Amino acid sequence: MAAFRKADLDRALSLLHGDDECRATILRARCLLRLGRVREASAELRDISLEDGDTMDRAEVNVLSASAAARVEQPDLEDAFRDAEVAVEELGPKSILGAELIYIKARTAWTGGILDLAEAFANEVLHLEHEGASSTLDIYHIRALAFELLGLIASDRERFDIAAVCFREALSEVDSAPFRDEWITAFITANVAMLARDFPWSADTAFLSDRIDRVRWISPIASRQYYSLHGIGWCYAHEGNHIGALRAFRNAAEIAPSVPLRIAAWVDHALLGRELGSAILAEESARYAADLAASVDWTAINDAERFALLFLAEVLSEVDVPLARLALKRYEDTRSAFDAAASLHANPANVRSHAFEQRAEAVVARAEGLIPRAHALFRQEYEAWRRIGSEPRAAVAALDAYELDGDPALLQFARRAAASTPLSWVARRVARFD
Repeated sequence: MAAFRKADLDRALSLLHGDDECRATILRARCLLRLGRVREASAELRDISLEDGDTMDRAEVNVLSASAAARVEQPDLEDAFRDAEVAVEELGPKSILGAELIYIKARTAWTGGILDLAEAFANEVLHLEHEGASSTLDIYHIRALAFELLGLIASDRERFDIAAVCFREALSEVDSAPFRDEWITAFITANVAMLARDFPWSADTAFLSDRIDRVRWISPIASRQYYSLHGIGWCYAHEGNHIGALRAFRNAAEIAPSVPLRIAAWVDHALLGRELGSAILAEESARYAADLAASVDWTAINDAERFALLFLAEVLSEVDVPLARLALKRYEDTRSAFDAAASLHANPANVRSHAFEQRAEAVVARAEGLIPRAHALFRQEYEAWRRIGSEPRAAVAALDAYELDGDPALLQFARRAAASTPLSWVARRVARFD
């Protein structure tokens, strides 16, 4: 149990190997679910012997079976949920496993794109009364997961202000738990950090640094550590600590669990270097990122990782235009398959991802001399970032559009945005126009 709570899941599985007792098998299934090895978890739960189990054990097996069925979209999902509901009812109306089952329903609705139902289930978790204990999680952990899910739902609805509040509430819940769960804490910390790039008000360096320091980072949560370090890099950049930002991006690149994520960190290293006026630093980092990109099978990456190609195109646009266009082509080559898969889930093409696409195409088009197209895209990007409350990104797009059309309203907006973070990388860019 200690290894599970520390997110040391491979060690937990090693310690549980060969132990066929009911409790050991349940914990093994939980480890496998967290590692994404869902079919293995299903097999463990299907073959479990409940002879030495009690009512709580039977309920937990059914709840985890429903969770696994939902994640692989089994055709008998409704039956799995009904079996779990019956088993949980035997524990009484205030059981933690009952709350966990409702959370699983919320998560299932969210991945299916039914946001209103997901929100209703998540709020139900937060308003239930509970008593007793679970074998693995505390009620505070379930509440934290519910708040985190509400934050993700808010992000899908492009309400990033609400998302930031929900993620902080989730962290408050894990802090209140009688024991730590590093896996849950790491994921929530990373979600806070991932807002920092575009929304400086979501977290400052002091807050995020404290949260990162509280997590015991090990390999199963390496991707969450990467996103956390990447996010704090942008906190530093917004606050004017550019050396801290460059170091954070380098540290994120060093521990990145995949090449696309390493590329994204080096790209931001290059982008910030360029903003600081170091063309040599920017080009070296950009070309290194481009070399890494040539080694990636872009058909085998996940949806989040493919955005590295858009950021790479942006930084290469001032270094090597053909390479920048190649990065965009690679992105387009992966897009159809991802869009087809994402259409089954919640809000696959939100305004934030569209803004990333608009910016990458705009800067490359500008470098290629396609000025009317670039201007139209910069204008669209500016409006998109303004709509969702990202003043830094809107200010940068405004300046790019201003350089092409001379609209004074755009420059005025950028100056007002920079005034709220006078030491930031955005303020440095605006200062070039004074």
